[in-house]
Amino acid sequence: MNIRAVFFRYLIGLLLVTISFSAQAKSLDEIKKSGKIYVAFQESALQSVNYEIALEFAKFLNVELVVVKTTWDENFSQDGKLPANYKTDPEISYTPDALRKADLICGTIYLREWRKKFFDYAGSADISDLLIISKSHKNIKTHDDLKGLRIAFLENSSYESNMLNINEKIGGGIEFIKTSSEIEAQNLLLTKQVDALISVSYLALGFVKNNPEYKIAFPVAHTQKTAWAVAKNNDALRLEVQNFFETISGNGTLDKLFTKQYGISYSTYLEIINSYSVLGKATRDLDEIIESGKIVIALRECDMVYRTKGKKQF
Repeated sequence: MNIRAVFFRYLIGLLLVTISFSAQAKSLDEIKKSGKIYVAFQESALQSVNYEIALEFAKFLNVELVVVKTTWDENFSQDGKLPANYKTDPEISYTPDALRKADLICGTIYLREWRKKFFDYAGSADISDLLIISKSHKNIKTHDDLKGLRIAFLENSSYESNMLNINEKIGGGIEFIKTSSEIEAQNLLLTKQVDALISVSYLALGFVKNNPEYKIAFPVAHTQKTAWAVAKNNDALRLEVQNFFETISGNGTLDKLFTKQYGISYSTYLEIINSYSVLGKATRDLDEIIESGKIVIALRECDMVYRTKGKKQF
């Protein structure tokens, strides 16, 4: 093959990559002109308040929301594959499959430094990973009580790393059941093939609301920040998402969306996950309490019933 032919093939390949990228990774102006925004969702995200927020964002832009169903792995995969050491190798960086199909990823993506190789974070929300168990389990109160349990969670997620840490801390004994989706993990619990489920707080609240025989036991991590994701250097869209989140937080829309989805406001949701997320030493001195900005108070043992109005449980 001569040099001219090799060069020609190179140009054709480069052109195809450019066309493919530009067709999917649209700028904010292109989204508005097209009248549509393509948003990547995992199946579980369509069941959470994230979907309602995404609908509101489409209204904010005055465009139509087009749902693009993806898997968790597609947030990081390239042509359907996850390269070896994609988390740790700084040289591995590309536009992941989800953002080659859609303009943004709508979901609860924890802010991790290594993930910045693949996309830019947009917007921000507080979230926590929670343990869901049957109400018949009366003695699951601490991490030590998890020994001997079969616990389902989404693989290659923060759930997995948090559970590995807990299992190591208690000296082992937890049986991990890793799944390819949140829905699969939920179904395992509903069919009693596992004893417990780890899920992000948005999904956990929805799950226990729809399945009242289950309850939230405690967190497996402290409250953390999550975000949506856009293609790297798509700054106009990133800033528009940020502006949108600030707007709905300030004008009461976020409270309304949470009340519609879960029966509680966003401010109440924050109170709940922060009260669940007090992990650490059982006793602290005054200086430690002041430094943390939180005081832990013991209450009588019972399932928590939180009411925004009317008579309080305690």
